[in-house]
Amino acid sequence: MPKIIAGWFLLATFTAIAQPGLRSAAKKIGPLENYTGIWLDEGGSFGVIVGTAGTILHWDGDDWFPISSPTGNDLYDVHGLAPDNVVASGQDVILRWDGMSWSIILQNPSTPYTPVFLTQYRIWYGIPSNQFPIVGRCNLNGSSPLGLVTGTGSVLNFQQENGLMHFIGSAGDIVQTDNTLIFNFVFDQDDMNPLGFAAADFFLHTSKREGMTAYGGNQTGIYQLEEDWNFITALTELFGARAIRNQSNQIKLLCAGLDPGGNGFTLSIENGTITQTFPPEATGIGLSDVDEVTQDIFSTVPGHETCLIGTGAAQFFIGDLETILRYELCMLAFQSWLIACSETTTPINLVDFIIAVNNCQSLNQ
Repeated sequence: MPKIIAGWFLLATFTAIAQPGLRSAAKKIGPLENYTGIWLDEGGSFGVIVGTAGTILHWDGDDWFPISSPTGNDLYDVHGLAPDNVVASGQDVILRWDGMSWSIILQNPSTPYTPVFLTQYRIWYGIPSNQFPIVGRCNLNGSSPLGLVTGTGSVLNFQQENGLMHFIGSAGDIVQTDNTLIFNFVFDQDDMNPLGFAAADFFLHTSKREGMTAYGGNQTGIYQLEEDWNFITALTELFGARAIRNQSNQIKLLCAGLDPGGNGFTLSIENGTITQTFPPEATGIGLSDVDEVTQDIFSTVPGHETCLIGTGAAQFFIGDLETILRYELCMLAFQSWLIACSETTTPINLVDFIIAVNNCQSLNQ
């Protein structure tokens, strides 16, 4: 298939660039930030990205746009329950979005807050440290903070089940706790052999009640927790990991990291299959976080009718400089567009199809 670089490819969820009608799966927003955290609601109608220098972007179901931030400090993580109930954490601050504006609700000098997790009544956070890593929580307005040294290494991710919080630490431990911060180990990693995870996530099988699926990554590679942590694939550095239940009720892992040549990569593990891609925009520090949302996707045959091409999972990878990558959504849209539009009686311009798939493929080279 020849490489064609001019033409039209329209997706309702992508951002127009270069010329009217041409949309891309790689969104660039200046100035040059490093994006560090992403949260999307389940319906795909609202989302938040945070980054360095207090950067905050909102997703309105169609596009990302900058929004006023109450801080110039670097932000590291974001989590929410609804479009009017979101929290973000960063250097010295925790912020909350009430649907109208962002405000600082907790502020302490020389205190890096990350990660952050919002529940109905509490905000949970980690304070990373090589010597005294802390897990803490406060009320929704930032009052009554309580924190304890974890003994598990720095907290990397939170999950909630039956009103109890669970977190995974950089040493490889998984811990259950309540509002009093009394700890119970779900998995206790050997203290003499801490794994030094840079990113990790786990999925509590609430409906099945058979335990959990957990992944962690360090400079050696990615590990999966079964009876113990087992090495499954090599890589250089992992910046973000997200465990997600797919439509078949199985767990898949989405990762973002950096290879030895300084190229950012994305990696997914599903049903034992490991898929790694190197989008060309992902250079420098590598990508930092991932999330997934299910959306209705529309596509237009240029000069003809609009084709509804159904609902699909959009995987958002964010990170280096000002780039947000949505490669998987782009390929899904093209493949669905090809099927849906080719079944109509409307003539299809084959050149437009070639352009569309090349736009997607160029993100995977």
